[in-house]
Amino acid sequence: MPHDPIRWTPVTDFAVAHNFDVDEVITRIHDGTLNGVVIGARWYVLDDLVKVDVPDKDHPEHGVLRIACNRDGNRLTAGCNTVLELDLTYGDDIRTLIGQFIGPECVPPAAPVAVQLGGQQWIVDPSLHGELLGSLLVWQVEVELGDLLVQYPPDPVH
Repeated sequence: MPHDPIRWTPVTDFAVAHNFDVDEVITRIHDGTLNGVVIGARWYVLDDLVKVDVPDKDHPEHGVLRIACNRDGNRLTAGCNTVLELDLTYGDDIRTLIGQFIGPECVPPAAPVAVQLGGQQWIVDPSLHGELLGSLLVWQVEVELGDLLVQYPPDPVH
């Protein structure tokens, strides 16, 4: 099964979907609060900065973490210079990583975080914290709870 792509959305479509003015979206790209690029004289916004793909739905504990980032050695910042792909297996290390962001020992929101991902040490800039946490939480739910609609189907309507 191929990985879902990192997607680029035309600025006009992004603006409509998020109820923004197109000029506001372009301003946010320029000030670094959104990731964007000009392709063929049109502005695009990067969707899905961080995504966990599960190639085999029968083994949701095995995932591929894809991060759209600017990479400087082991330092990762939100950006569009590269798409880093890391093979992951869900377990205690992922739970610990999630705890770094939302647990009692969580890091300050504006501080870079040292994380162990795919067998490597990375320094993750705050610009990626929310996206990384969100993707890992979605993956955690998929692994630990599975498809709840399959496990608990709705009662039939009479």
